Amino acid sequence: MYFSLGLKIPLSIILILLLTLIIPILHSCEKPRPEEGAPIDCPNPIDNPSFSDNIVPILELHCYTCHDNENHTLLGEGIDLEDYSNVFPFAKNGKLLGSIKHEENCVPMPLDGEKIPDCDIQNIERWVLQGAMNN
Repeated sequence: MYFSLGLKIPLSIILILLLTLIIPILHSCEKPRPEEGAPIDCPNPIDNPSFSDNIVPILELHCYTCHDNENHTLLGEGIDLEDYSNVFPFAKNGKLLGSIKHEENCVPMPLDGEKIPDCDIQNIERWVLQGAMNN
């Protein structure tokens, strides 16, 4: 059997061409699997998070690009999160958690729109709820 628009192209060739175009399009619409994104649950929650041992590494990884001593004026709207004395007020007034949890009335951070991993958020929240101590 042939498909005809003035050309004699076998129907099997047309079907193969259509499938090679359709399959990649359908595949690109797949939702990411949980293991590809942020963890749904925190596999290793930290019971008593320490600012220096647990919170600073999270801030270094996700926040210091804009909010360190060097870049905070230019990129971080003047917010420096590199020292405990700078982080503490944002932990206490709720803006640190509000921003990283993308809560209403808070500027979602990081600005690229993707939240930091849930486990990191949970550990920061645990630290804040335990008094946001400089430990």
